[in-house]
Amino acid sequence: MGDILMITSGKGGVGKSTISVGLGLALARRGKSCLLLDLDSGLRSLDLLTGIAEQVVYDLSDVLEARCEPIKAIYPASQSPRLHVICAPSDPRYSCSMDAFKRFLSGLRQHYDMVLIDTPAGLGDGVLAAADMADRALLVATPDPVSARSAGKTAEVLSERCKGGLRLIINRVADRPVFYPPEIRDLDDVIDAVGAQLIGVLPEDRSMAAAMSGGGVIDGKTPAETVLQKIAARLCGETLPLWIA
Repeated sequence: MGDILMITSGKGGVGKSTISVGLGLALARRGKSCLLLDLDSGLRSLDLLTGIAEQVVYDLSDVLEARCEPIKAIYPASQSPRLHVICAPSDPRYSCSMDAFKRFLSGLRQHYDMVLIDTPAGLGDGVLAAADMADRALLVATPDPVSARSAGKTAEVLSERCKGGLRLIINRVADRPVFYPPEIRDLDDVIDAVGAQLIGVLPEDRSMAAAMSGGGVIDGKTPAETVLQKIAARLCGETLPLWIA
């Protein structure tokens, strides 16, 4: 039985999809079979980040509406044979049966070591359904008051639904970060505002973002990728100190 891990955020634009792909690749490098599931209907991005955009014929809606067998909507990422992708529906108006979605997630456990769900921002029905099924959740925030406050509100709701609890990733921390006193004076203020245990701090890493934007290969050696490798190790049960690049 595989684990279901959701990667979510209170607001958009915090780098959640890039983290989902980077973490999936880090887990694949550790020998785990991983599936990335994009839930952001109409705004999907995992197909671009994994280099499969030109191959996609079927998406999640086709599976849930029984227009195709699940295997036809699963595509291998260009960067690793151990990492597969199911794309979000291209129609932003698509709404599925939450019961059907949960049954589908249960079935995916049988075939992968790890299912990573890249959710849309906020607390829509799909996010709540994913939280009900997830073993663990990673909440992504950036070090600014809007992101921290929205992540805190999201944490309050999801902590009651996600059985394995929440962990916080602070993303896009610059070499000389700009904070927002009195709300956000340092990273500790972000952690306090969100109210979730920290699992990693990712620096601003334009080289990783540039490589991923076209589905390119990343080698795991940039600062942000190093942190993702450490997070992957902790998710696999290794005891490591908190790593801040």
